[in-house]
Amino acid sequence: MSEQSSDDSSDSSFATIDDDQKYPPTSSNGLLSKYIIHLDVDCFYCQCEEILNPSLSSLPVAIGQKHIIVTCNYVARGMGVQKLQKKVDALLSCPTLTIIDGSDLEHYRDASRMIYTA
Repeated sequence: MSEQSSDDSSDSSFATIDDDQKYPPTSSNGLLSKYIIHLDVDCFYCQCEEILNPSLSSLPVAIGQKHIIVTCNYVARGMGVQKLQKKVDALLSCPTLTIIDGSDLEHYRDASRMIYTA
């Protein structure tokens, strides 16, 4: 298998075999036989907490570990809270912020497994 050089004017996004067979391999119906799916679950820890307590979805919520905010929901972001911000600074930005301790990751790991097995 040879890879086309980047200075070649033809499609260089695929490696080729014998110039007539392109990769990634396709099935008999012309569709890809392998798929790669990228899931970017933004503010995942907050979403896990909102599933457990739906009333949190309308409130500014952040997940804290040690002295920082590791993530926050969109309501909190709209009020100036940022990821990796010190908790003290986050509370200055948003005095009504609910900070949930996220030190125990087991609940988040369980929810993550559910995504990948779905």
